[in-house]
Amino acid sequence: MPADGAQAVADWTTRATTVAGDSYLNNVAIVFRVENGKIAEAREYFDTGYAQRMLFA
Repeated sequence: MPADGAQAVADWTTRATTVAGDSYLNNVAIVFRVENGKIAEAREYFDTGYAQRMLFA
C-alpha cells in the first residue's frame, strides 16, 4: 500500500459470481487520509455503473 505522509492508497480487484451465475470483476482503489495514526477519511473509487448493471439489474 503506497503511503505519503497523511495519505495511503490501496487497490484491488473484487471478484465474485452474481446470483445469475455471471462473473463479476471490478477494480477498486481507495484513498485513506490518516490523522494521529488513525483513518480519518476514506474515498473509494470503482465503476459504479458496471456494479449497477451486474449486481442490481
